[in-house]
Amino acid sequence: MNARLYIASACILQSQQSARTNMAHTALSSASSPPGRLVEVPPSNIGEQLLRLLESKEGADVTFLVGSLEFAAHTLVLSARSPVFRETFSQQKQQQKNSVRVDGVGEAAFAALLHFAYADVLPATTTAELLAAATGNAAIGARMEAARDLIAVADRYGMDRMRLLCERALCEAVVNADTAASTLVLAVRMRCAQLKTFCVEYLASPGVLKAMMGTDAYLSLKELCPDVLVEIMEKVVIELLLVQANGNGSGSSPAPTQRPNHGGTVGVDFFSLFEIKGI
Repeated sequence: MNARLYIASACILQSQQSARTNMAHTALSSASSPPGRLVEVPPSNIGEQLLRLLESKEGADVTFLVGSLEFAAHTLVLSARSPVFRETFSQQKQQQKNSVRVDGVGEAAFAALLHFAYADVLPATTTAELLAAATGNAAIGARMEAARDLIAVADRYGMDRMRLLCERALCEAVVNADTAASTLVLAVRMRCAQLKTFCVEYLASPGVLKAMMGTDAYLSLKELCPDVLVEIMEKVVIELLLVQANGNGSGSSPAPTQRPNHGGTVGVDFFSLFEIKGI
């Protein structure tokens, strides 16, 4: 066989091999991507099923006495959800009791706790209460009281997700300086770090602090959380100084007034900064 014929034969064999390989790849691709519609899987509804179990009281083996109400529940479910419940039931078993008296917790808050333990979400009515538009000190105070009870019971039973859901709902309910200030006081008292950060950032935003000056919300913060109020003002002043520094570089903003302080040195008049920024 001459060289040309040998090369031609080799090329034909290689071409045939490549064709077979491509066909195999195509077959595998077709097998992994069926032309028909995939099987539709409904979303999980285990929370709804467990709630029906809670509401039906079927198989309930513990009764909670809260205020004037009784709540039937299942020790296995609650033990899986909360180490505090697990410890409570361990002690209860030793004492051969099937009822637990719960003091220091409101009926509505405990009902919300059980709902969350079974469904991993807050009751719709509870969320609506936290998000409802509130005007006036009485309405805002009522919402803060309800939120405080929910966060307290979540802390008591180690339900961190429940606590964070309450915090997020309160963040979404902040619409003005009054609601932000009231929520901030609650966040400080209940040690809600993320909620506190949100409220501080809101109150330090342009225009909000100036609008709040002299209001009941401002006086409440000044009395109950003076350190946090200082933190807010520091954030505002730092932002104003940065804006002013950039303004001086471009020549677009007037320089802040300087005046001697008590030590005889020259300091920046922060009130003029507020005027420059419009806060």
